[in-house]
Amino acid sequence: MKKFLAAAFVFLAAALYAAPIKTIVPGVTLEQQVRTGGSPLVVNIIRADLAQPGISVRTAVGSERITSSGKQAVSSMTGTAVVGINADYFNMGGFRDPVNLCIRDGELLSEPGYNRTVIGFLEDNRVLMGVPEWRGFLTLADGTRLDIKGIDRSRNSGERILYSHNMGKSTRSKYAAVDVVLRPEDGDGSLRLCGGRSLKVEDIKRASVDTPIPEGCFVLSAGSELGEELLRLLKTGDTAALTLELSGEWSRVRNAVGGGPVLVRRGAVYITGEKEGFKPDILVGRAPRSAVGVSADGKTLIIMSVDGRQKHSGGATLNELAQLMVKAGAYNAMNLDGGGSTALSVYGLLLNSPSERTERPVADCITVVSEYKGEPISFDPMLSGTVYRADTVYSLPMPEDIDENKLVWGAAGGIGYTLADNMLRTSGVSSRGTVGFIYDGVKYAWPVEVSAAPLDRVECKVSYYDEARTISRVYFSLIDKAGHPMIYSPVFVALEGGVTDKIRHTTDSMGASVFDAIWNKDAEERKIVFSIGSFRQEFAL
Repeated sequence: MKKFLAAAFVFLAAALYAAPIKTIVPGVTLEQQVRTGGSPLVVNIIRADLAQPGISVRTAVGSERITSSGKQAVSSMTGTAVVGINADYFNMGGFRDPVNLCIRDGELLSEPGYNRTVIGFLEDNRVLMGVPEWRGFLTLADGTRLDIKGIDRSRNSGERILYSHNMGKSTRSKYAAVDVVLRPEDGDGSLRLCGGRSLKVEDIKRASVDTPIPEGCFVLSAGSELGEELLRLLKTGDTAALTLELSGEWSRVRNAVGGGPVLVRRGAVYITGEKEGFKPDILVGRAPRSAVGVSADGKTLIIMSVDGRQKHSGGATLNELAQLMVKAGAYNAMNLDGGGSTALSVYGLLLNSPSERTERPVADCITVVSEYKGEPISFDPMLSGTVYRADTVYSLPMPEDIDENKLVWGAAGGIGYTLADNMLRTSGVSSRGTVGFIYDGVKYAWPVEVSAAPLDRVECKVSYYDEARTISRVYFSLIDKAGHPMIYSPVFVALEGGVTDKIRHTTDSMGASVFDAIWNKDAEERKIVFSIGSFRQEFAL
């Protein structure tokens, strides 16, 4: 097996062409590798010098929340950070919190789960990678200890869950529970790793659903027998001590995210997929991939994205991803959420090409932050609102008198992707987005529209809410003459024999939209009319 892996590694390394390494800001570089031919592949590698003054690593979370509203595209989640890459897996429905540990600036946002790998960053930029143990409990005045199973997530039977302001204004619980409102005596309403932090019982609610979380407070929630236990042990005015702790050096981590499995250990391929409980959808086959690792001296953070499920790049297996990370200089490395979640941005411009064409909103990401501020250059692309044709390669306008080793192109909004050859490859459908470049730490970008084939038809489906067929939901999509969905396209809707509260629509990333209609019982005819410019299509019901 070892001989086979070594041979595969040599083949993979030899087949990739590496473009010149580009400096984004001092201490942060980009290397892009492209393999063409029978099995094409595009790999982006970010290296961040953790010893460089002003460089730090920070966790970012979607919409500044961890729960159902807490998903956001990496390119917008990262804010002013130099680099951002998607991190942990997350629950797709309901509470969309990360499944593993998430710490941001010392604040605990999600507890560890599934015994999967975590990467953490200390105040001095030292990197930890492993599976930390965690404990959460409340110690009452008489010494009784109440274990806490999780924070800011859905509560399962037989669990006590602690909620904070990161949940939003309430616990969002659908099932009745005993909820204890706790006010921290230090006045800080954020959850952080702590030992014996003093809390005071402010209120106890019986059989409460979706309990409000008062400003600056926590809510401890438990149902059934555990809830009855809270009623027996606590009363308003009591004090208790909160402990939230991680094992060993993890207790000093300032920022951390989960992922998994391990890819590289001590400079060699070492994949722990089965041990970490991953299923075949992660372990087997080629896919878009995201990964993070650190060099042997701990001074270089290595971030990688691999495009996949597309003509220009088929993706990588976990084994191949591990080999690529070793070649990039990783001594230890781990996999991150991949597939449609893979997104790598620089100052909000995507370097990779998402497999779903547009970014999938995710729960959290790793960002590299720099205090460096470059000097703007004079550049007027005269391309604002430029319309490009779909499925076409365009040479992008180059600023004059620049160091090309500091120029990094990117795109956003599903219009296509850029490579290190300074070319834009547009997507195959109509779309609106942004194209631009980063030069010496400054972003230059302008809006772009990609035009595919003209509109051919509207496809429409109507379903009724009631037996009298007076209220219906209408689903529709725009299809161009090439058979592709027309995304982000404006369309007007008019009804004959009924009314709707929304007449102007813009199709979504799948070229679709939806509205409700109320129909007149005595209407002689029911008709839906769609209009886009001079185009008009009617549906008689």
